[in-house]
Amino acid sequence: MDEQKLQAFIQAIYPLNPIELEELTANWKPLIVKRKTLLTTAGETEKYLYFVLEGVQRAFFWAKIIRKQPSYSLIPHHSAV
Repeated sequence: MDEQKLQAFIQAIYPLNPIELEELTANWKPLIVKRKTLLTTAGETEKYLYFVLEGVQRAFFWAKIIRKQPSYSLIPHHSAV
């Protein structure tokens, strides 16, 4: 079911043929995290792309001028922060 949601989301943005879509989504794995779990901490390089099925994802980034900038994504949404 989760793979179907991911595939539908991708198809709505950029339609692919079935083989391309399968190749793109074949290695995606479900990840369930608890509230307030840090996926990536300051100084780390993100290695994954996330597709949020439930809940809200909040991201912060640091810049010289802006100290802390929140960014929110609602479901369904993809993110690489």
